[in-house]
Amino acid sequence: MEICIAVCAALACTGLALVYLYMGKKCKLSGREWLIAAAACAAAAFAVFRLEQKGTDVTGMVKILWVLTLMLAAGWVDAREKIVPNQLILLGLAGRCLIYIAELLSDPSGFGMLVLRDLAGTGITLAALLLIVFISRSAMGFGDVKLLGVVSLFCGLSWTYSCFLYGLIAAALASVYLLAVKKAGRKYQIAFAPYLLAGYLITAVL
Repeated sequence: MEICIAVCAALACTGLALVYLYMGKKCKLSGREWLIAAAACAAAAFAVFRLEQKGTDVTGMVKILWVLTLMLAAGWVDAREKIVPNQLILLGLAGRCLIYIAELLSDPSGFGMLVLRDLAGTGITLAALLLIVFISRSAMGFGDVKLLGVVSLFCGLSWTYSCFLYGLIAAALASVYLLAVKKAGRKYQIAFAPYLLAGYLITAVL
């Protein structure tokens, strides 16, 4: 458990650092935002604990935690700025390249099939999400599409589907609540990345 807490503390610090690099002096938090950040870190700690219980291997854990770091940063920035920065997407791709190198060194014979599977899954994910963007008339942003593409490249098609589904449910519930308390109109567009983060954490826990 101590290892889980240490990993998640480092993860939270990394996420905060990424956000700070992007937002600069605009990164000051209100009291409520600090509570939300603390809750997200606690949820991340529990997710890591569950992953350990499920016997996730080291490589799988590194992949999941790296994406979780990006999701924390993307969710925070999107909630405040309504944008998923390309810097985070590029950072995710750079991290995946480094992990690919490690996977190549550990299993050269299966590396080609691994890359093909990842690229095929990511291609399917991006195609499906772009279709959703077109049908929904941009109700979902391209930043969210790219973010889920990174999730697919790291974690696979099934994980991405679950992340998107749970995130969609969370966003729908939040929208209903905002409409009920009259804090948003029918045409109000919520930031989706925070709900994708929620979906990602739920997928990790279940």
